[in-house]
Amino acid sequence: MQSKRPQILSTKILERAVLANAQAHHIDMVCLPFIESVPVINDDLIRQVRRLADEPANVIFTSSKSVSAVASMLQRQPRWGIYCLFGATKQNAQKYFSESVIYANAKDSAALAEQIKKEGLKEVHFFCGNKRMDTIPEKLADTQIVL
Repeated sequence: MQSKRPQILSTKILERAVLANAQAHHIDMVCLPFIESVPVINDDLIRQVRRLADEPANVIFTSSKSVSAVASMLQRQPRWGIYCLFGATKQNAQKYFSESVIYANAKDSAALAEQIKKEGLKEVHFFCGNKRMDTIPEKLADTQIVL
């Protein structure tokens, strides 16, 4: 006889509390991470990020991993205007960039790009990986914003 309990496959490792909550609700969960993110940090990138930290800049983060990677390269807190996704990305931005201001956050990249368009920015720096969706660049392509 088959189990009538719902079964969920998560493609990322979930916190113990999430798994315990699922178990308490009679849901079986299996975590199998399919994607591994590895920061690619080199001396040239470190110099560029540290130079940017010395000036007021507007920056975009669409993943908590990009926030952590950038923070690991810095020697001091920048004073940036941050545009990010909410949830883990916003939490990491608040944690690592406490002297910066989060001007906007959104549930997805398309909504974030629309908020950025309304700001009238001249330039914004997008911290992202090499395997990302092109939503931000595509949505800002028809603007005067240098990305």
